[in-house]
Amino acid sequence: MAGELDRTGRCVYVGAMSSRPDKNRDNPATAREERLKAALKSNIARRKAQGKAREDTNRTQNDHEQ
Repeated sequence: MAGELDRTGRCVYVGAMSSRPDKNRDNPATAREERLKAALKSNIARRKAQGKAREDTNRTQNDHEQ
């Protein structure tokens, strides 16, 4: 993307940073839903990892007791 010169002679870039439009800019409800969806997904992944770690710990403790 080419730049333009402003009144002081500095180069100023005109245009978007990316070609992908920001679909959530116009609708804050959609943006909120997307944030909540991402938070829920990461929360579920974290809880699964915690559960797996607990299961592995319990299995290891049971192996040592026998």
